[in-house]
Parts: sequence; C-alpha cells; structure tokens
Amino acid sequence: MQIRPTSSIQSTQSINFQSHNQVEKAGNSLPTDQLEISPQARMLEMSTSDGLRMDRVSDIRTQIAQGNYDTPDKLEMAIGRMLDQIA
Repeated sequence: MQIRPTSSIQSTQSINFQSHNQVEKAGNSLPTDQLEISPQARMLEMSTSDGLRMDRVSDIRTQIAQGNYDTPDKLEMAIGRMLDQIA
C-alpha cells in the first residue's frame, strides 16, 4: 500500500506582527474590554457574599451577642445531625 500526498507542501511564510507600541504610534487604538453589571446583579452582590445570606448572618450574630442563639432545641438538633453523619 502506498500513501500519496494530495497536495504539495509549500514553504513557510514569515508573518510580521506589530508590537503594541507600533500600533499606538500608528494612531490605531486597540480594542478594549468592557464589563457592565446590571442593577439586579449589584443588588445580589450586596445581599450575598460567597453564597452567604448576609441578613441571616447578621441575625445570628445578634442572637449570639445577646445570648439567645444557643437553645436546648438547637443543641439537640445539632447532636442528632452529628449522630446521623457518624452512623
């Protein structure tokens, strides 16, 4: 079996790249990227941080500071969850 090329290989050609400074000197400006954040995204950004609900975090911090956060019911629930994970 013989394999024959379908076309001939041509020689390489040099490519002339202009540097960033050469483009600016020539009066051409490079395109720039832009990012626009919608009002909805800004509201979401303000209300969450890494997936946390900051209003809930604030409420829990207040409860801890006032001594109201640790209750027997919450302790029992936490122990139950821990035992579920172990068993």
